[in-house]
Amino acid sequence: KEGSIDINDWKFEYKHTIILNSNELNQLNQQIRNEIDLLKTNNDNNGPIERCLLHVPPMVFGNDRLILSNNQLTIQLLSIDALFGWSKQHLYNNIQRNGLNIIEVPYANKWKSQDKILNDVSLTKIEQWDWTYSTDYCFSLTIKDVNYRFLARGDISIDIPSVNVESKCGINYDLLRDTSKPILLYDEIKLYQDDLEDCGEVSFTGKIRVMPDCWFILIRFYLRVDDALIRVRDTRLFHSFHDNKIHIEITWRELDMLSNNNLVDLFKSDKRLQREDSQQLQRLPIVNDKLNIPMYYSITI
Repeated sequence: KEGSIDINDWKFEYKHTIILNSNELNQLNQQIRNEIDLLKTNNDNNGPIERCLLHVPPMVFGNDRLILSNNQLTIQLLSIDALFGWSKQHLYNNIQRNGLNIIEVPYANKWKSQDKILNDVSLTKIEQWDWTYSTDYCFSLTIKDVNYRFLARGDISIDIPSVNVESKCGINYDLLRDTSKPILLYDEIKLYQDDLEDCGEVSFTGKIRVMPDCWFILIRFYLRVDDALIRVRDTRLFHSFHDNKIHIEITWRELDMLSNNNLVDLFKSDKRLQREDSQQLQRLPIVNDKLNIPMYYSITI
């Protein structure tokens, strides 16, 4: 399934296909490794990633596309860029700066003790990797034929021209809630997903809505590790056709399910609240400040 629509000097394109086959997954793995190797060479990044052979999730919609473009820029959602955002955190310099957040299921310690007994292997010598595919990728941006990845942990306002950090939200939610305006286009794209070996769920999705006066995109990384963690990383993009800016809101939320508080009790009491489409996810604590991630940006067009 694919299609496109032109509204107010903007072109909106979408394409849905099947997941990548095994050969395509191998090619994707190699593409990501090649780029990581290039980064190591250029930036003297060495260390853990060399001893940790990363692999992408088995369900990647690598040929699916969501593209917005006008005569100045192009915005895309690309699975390879999302997975690059996940893989690059294993570079030595990034581990030194941000740490590598390894999430364990509650019964992991039991597995470790059994491994030591059965195999006499010290697990501290086994390189760890982020098996939840958590990424700081927001979207891909092309300005004047130069491609950029908009990463929440990157120096965005420095690395990408026309991007500015803002002090407040520029999204007009009243306009989005105006039910008198028809929806000219609605579509949803999925970049990747996995059941984490039956230990939870991870997915990366994007939803677009185009109305007569504006367009809006919700990009969501969603993670649930059973009885351990719920993580939601939302990127919202909004543009009014009467404005010269694209407004961006980045919100990272997390709930440690091993902690003791009323919110954890609520989410444990009803598993439906933990689902990716649950409105209750908006109640999860925001961690932007803790991780030094700005919440508001704009792109001047």
